[in-house]
Amino acid sequence: MPPPASPPRGVKRGAECVSLLLLAKLEGISEQQGAPETRRIGPQSCGHALTPVNPCPNYGSDRPHRRTALVAAELSRYNIDIAALSETRILDEGSLTEEGMGYTFFWIGYPSGGQHLHGNCFATLLSAYAPTLPSESEAKDSFYQSLDEALRRIPKNDKIFLLGDFNARVGQNSSIWSGVLGRHGVGQRCRMLDSLIMAKVHMQVRPPLRLQGPRRRRLDCTRLENPDARNEFRCSLAEKLGGMELSLSSSENTMDQKWNSISSALYEAAAQTIGYKSKNHQDWFDENSETIHDLRKDMHRAHRATLKSPSYLGSILSEDNTIDNEVQNRIKQASAAFGRLQRRVFQNKNLHLRTKVCVYQAICITTLLYSCEAWVTYSRHIRALEQFHIRCLQRILGITWRDRVPHSEVLSKTNWRSIEATITQHQLRWLGHVVRMPSNRLPRRVLYGQLHHGRRSAGGQKKCYKDQLKTALKKCKIRPEALEDAAADRNTWRQLCRDGTKMLEEERTARRQERRLRRNTPTVAVATATTYTCPTCNRICGSRIGLLSHQRTHR
Repeated sequence: MPPPASPPRGVKRGAECVSLLLLAKLEGISEQQGAPETRRIGPQSCGHALTPVNPCPNYGSDRPHRRTALVAAELSRYNIDIAALSETRILDEGSLTEEGMGYTFFWIGYPSGGQHLHGNCFATLLSAYAPTLPSESEAKDSFYQSLDEALRRIPKNDKIFLLGDFNARVGQNSSIWSGVLGRHGVGQRCRMLDSLIMAKVHMQVRPPLRLQGPRRRRLDCTRLENPDARNEFRCSLAEKLGGMELSLSSSENTMDQKWNSISSALYEAAAQTIGYKSKNHQDWFDENSETIHDLRKDMHRAHRATLKSPSYLGSILSEDNTIDNEVQNRIKQASAAFGRLQRRVFQNKNLHLRTKVCVYQAICITTLLYSCEAWVTYSRHIRALEQFHIRCLQRILGITWRDRVPHSEVLSKTNWRSIEATITQHQLRWLGHVVRMPSNRLPRRVLYGQLHHGRRSAGGQKKCYKDQLKTALKKCKIRPEALEDAAADRNTWRQLCRDGTKMLEEERTARRQERRLRRNTPTVAVATATTYTCPTCNRICGSRIGLLSHQRTHR
């Protein structure tokens, strides 16, 4: 088959026309007979996609003569509502509707004629083709002058669609002309850019007018479907209107004043009973995306956890004024720090034990007891912290539970004290610092302040910070009455705290050794006034039921 004949010069093939049509929908103007084409679209054409287009007469092509059907199919495939096509070379003016696709085609050529559409709301559509770069400067100036005049003739309330091909290289400096140039420019800036920018500036698009003054919020009328809410609204409205009978029946008030009173009463009654609408913004992603929905659930779960236990300066605050979450978080952070150093430091056989303990004290203990000066501890908190502390020291020493080494010996080998003594020393040193503060400082005012209102609930009371400090002073053998005199001198107070915590640690170690000795020493039953002796082996039992149980072993 011989190749199809080429179209005349200046006329594009159908496929090329469709491609230009799809790409020319952004911003453009067309030069056709020396002036831009303008089309005003009224309400009569609403519901159709409006575009000037080339029906493309058949210049030796093997394609059908009705190119509007092909163009409409391409527009529908790319979901384009409005588009423009340049260099159509079509005379006169006319329109054509593709019934199957729902598109309406408008074109205008030389000579211009015909009757325009009219209506109440208009959208002005401009399609133009600017002179190319090799054209004369007079032709370019004449074109942009005609474009400027066309833009000035458009009513200010019209929506403007500027389409076509400008034949200008705008460059890549989109940041300089923000809002005028796009981000996808190529090439170097040419002279026609100045005229193009001026045409863009002259398109003064006014924002829609808004009513002045505060706007009333929208009421949630869907709540009126509930019978209880509807009855409540009726009672509230009847009560408000009942108090306005005199003003409504008076002849001195005008009709507008009466209606304003009724409207205000109606709105206030509805606002008090059914409330206002809440804005629910839709998500930007697809509702069928399971991955994003799982991420949103995790985000909401983390957000709820943050609201339940917010963090301030690295510490977790709780609603019930306890430090359970804070202790767990401190243990988690210290465990992570210990794990990062375990291979290089704590399990390194080339480092001395004292070096490992110093690193442990500087990093892990500091992380574990962060802000412990303000803690109100219970036995469960001390027990959890002690378990973590002993476990870390056992890993540093290379001791496991199979070695059956007591905790006091672990602390003695590492030359370290218990967590309870460390927390007590930190709190006492902070107490002395607060006592030495001036009386106008906030920490001192809070420490010495008292509540004048309120009563304690029945039953056991929660432990407060002052109770924690009194317990610490009692453990270190420091009288609370002599607190201010003892804390006045910094060095004396530090030495007193050091001696008190040392005494506390010694008493704690002695109690533990005594319990361990009592636990490991077998007890010998002493015969009492009422004894139960086994007749077979002469064993003394403490009770009759014990004797009966023992006699079963001899059967």
